[in-house]
Order: sequence, then C-alpha cells, then structure tokens
Amino acid sequence: MAENLKTGPHVYHTTGFSAAAMAALCTILIETHPRPPQRTGRPRALTTEQEIRLTLVYHRRNRTQAELAESFDVDQSSVSRAICRWTPRLAEALEDFIPTVDDLDSSRTLLVDGTLVP
Repeated sequence: MAENLKTGPHVYHTTGFSAAAMAALCTILIETHPRPPQRTGRPRALTTEQEIRLTLVYHRRNRTQAELAESFDVDQSSVSRAICRWTPRLAEALEDFIPTVDDLDSSRTLLVDGTLVP
C-alpha cells in the first residue's frame, strides 16, 4: 500500500525541509499568495499546504504526476495544477537561499548534477 503523503509525517525525507521550516515556508507563501475564496462547485481536493508539499516532493524526488496523484489520493489533473501554480511561487520565495557562483569556494572542485532520470 502506498504511503499517503497527504497526511503522512515524513516531511524532511520527501521535501527537504524540516517540519518547522515547512510550516514557515507555507506561512510565507500563503501570506504573499492567498488563494481566492472557494466558488461554487466541487471542493478543492488539496489544502494549500498540501499543494505546496506536493510541489516540493515533485521537484525533490522527481516522482511522476501519476505517482503523486496516487500518494496524495487525488487525480493527476489536481497534481498538475498544483505544480503549475506553486513552482514559480516557490522559486521566488526561495530565490535568496539558492547559492550563486560567488558563494562557492573557488579553491575546490565542484560537480553539478542536473540529470533528470525518469
């Protein structure tokens, strides 16, 4: 049976953030990018926090959208919308924490691996 990431406690392994850092990041993103009120129709499948967590898992673990849909117990289309919605917002919020070339030690040899393996 697949681990349910919608409510599971495994935050650091899947997102790269501690529970406290995850809560702080969600607070910042929710304050700067509030969701519009729910209109009529079907209720949202995921909370804002779950959408952010899903997006982080997608980028950290390179999991397919179908696999994430199963883990979060939602449709693949909900996963796709969450990733599209939160990826640019996460990049903007975390921009100051991404090291630049000037931050690196020039006396050391560095290896950059940007390989995506399906």
